[in-house]
Amino acid sequence: MYFSSSVRTLLTLLLVLAFSLGTAQAQKPKAADLVEDGQLIDLQHARYKALFQELEQKHRFSSKELAEIFKGVNISKRVLELMDRQWEAKPYYQYFPLFITPQNIL
Repeated sequence: MYFSSSVRTLLTLLLVLAFSLGTAQAQKPKAADLVEDGQLIDLQHARYKALFQELEQKHRFSSKELAEIFKGVNISKRVLELMDRQWEAKPYYQYFPLFITPQNIL
């Protein structure tokens, strides 16, 4: 089959782009790669501040209660590794109702 040089060039560029995108996604670090096991969570990080604000406003927690609940909470690298390798391609919010139940919460 004959393709003009401009079509071959375009196809080559598309293949390189597709390969580059796939490689970039494959090289994206997993959550477990970004932490140390036992690392304390950074309660001053913007994501936790936003979470605490939501918990205070929507669920009536006090700042004192939240500080006590989250004091000394650390990261389990194993949990993140397991979450990174879910066998189904579902987001976390679809999984958590299966294993975070009133019976599991202390």
